[in-house]
Amino acid sequence: MPQLRTHIYFGLFTYPLAYFLVGLIFMKAKWSHFSMPFDDLTIVLSYLVYVIGSDLPDIDSKTAPIHHFLKILASILGVFMFLSWGSNLLSEKFGDAYLHLIATSVFVLAGGLISYILITLVLKLKIFNHRGFAHSISFAVIYGLLIYIGFYRSASNSLFIALLGSIGVILHLILDAVEDVKKGNKRKALKLW
Repeated sequence: MPQLRTHIYFGLFTYPLAYFLVGLIFMKAKWSHFSMPFDDLTIVLSYLVYVIGSDLPDIDSKTAPIHHFLKILASILGVFMFLSWGSNLLSEKFGDAYLHLIATSVFVLAGGLISYILITLVLKLKIFNHRGFAHSISFAVIYGLLIYIGFYRSASNSLFIALLGSIGVILHLILDAVEDVKKGNKRKALKLW
């Protein structure tokens, strides 16, 4: 199985081709709600999710760096969600600066801790056995869908960004399939589930 370095390097160096091909499709489709040429933010975000996607299926391996990175990222996102949800509550209930500071610290701790525990439990589910669901086309689609939802309000080209994220995951699956063929493994690499 290719290692982190292989997946990341392929993600870094195949992005320009993926960007060109998907951008060409978007230009030919002439969808009016996409801004062409793409702005710098769209390019950077699509590059980021593509490269992350190129290694993301290895979240099902307890020794993979992406497995641990995802736990950290989930904790940070959990803090953001807790603060977004609780910001009005904090402002209304804790007008005093010291009480607000204490309450915010509690929200940060709770958000980070709850998110870390939840992602740890999710990654222990049987569906995330090594080379299980995370190594499937369905996972690539779900990753793209989550990116689309996440960037829908903040990036005008969220569909473009999401599509490149999904293609990054599919790149990972293709690299694993090539490695399996080299080693003579009969595993079905491009599985739907």
